[in-house]
Amino acid sequence: MLGILRDGFISREKEGLPAFQSVVLAGVTDVKHLKSKIREEDKHKENSPWNIAADFLVDMSLSEGGIRGMLEEYAKDHEMNLNAAEIAKWLRDYTNGYPYLVSRICQLMDTQVKDQMAS
Repeated sequence: MLGILRDGFISREKEGLPAFQSVVLAGVTDVKHLKSKIREEDKHKENSPWNIAADFLVDMSLSEGGIRGMLEEYAKDHEMNLNAAEIAKWLRDYTNGYPYLVSRICQLMDTQVKDQMAS
């Protein structure tokens, strides 16, 4: 299949034949799999977060203690007094520790809530 795509692309350049502008390879976990013989599905899966065909069972959520530590460090750096334990518990309960949501809410608290409290 890759050979057909390559030939089509070269024909477009050399012979002016209508063809695609670019190619996207999806689902390839490693170049070495392109050269390998066809094998049973389970034998060539790799446990990678970028390969949705393989299960990725690592808990990426932030713990309440981890969130509290980040908040305490932030408070120390900005010479603030805040109840890091209470905020961390609320953030963990509200977001289930999902890193993007925790970071986004913290960013909003830093840029919007803090500024509103100062005015």
